[in-house]
Amino acid sequence: MGYTLHAWNEGCKLLEIECDSQAVIHMLTHDVVDSHPLFSLINGCKEFLGKDWLYHLSHEYREQNRAADHLAAAYFA
Repeated sequence: MGYTLHAWNEGCKLLEIECDSQAVIHMLTHDVVDSHPLFSLINGCKEFLGKDWLYHLSHEYREQNRAADHLAAAYFA
């Protein structure tokens, strides 16, 4: 969510979020019981995604996500 926070601070209102974990996508798009060990983190992410912007959350295979991570790291370097 670090890049997402940067996007929010820069005033972006349309965001494409790619994740290499289908389990994370499922937890972000469905209810999670409050006894789940990651409930606070997931709930915080859901609250952040509920801000005044449009986003699309999609699954990307890990190999594709590595390339995106490399490009993002180069941008922030």
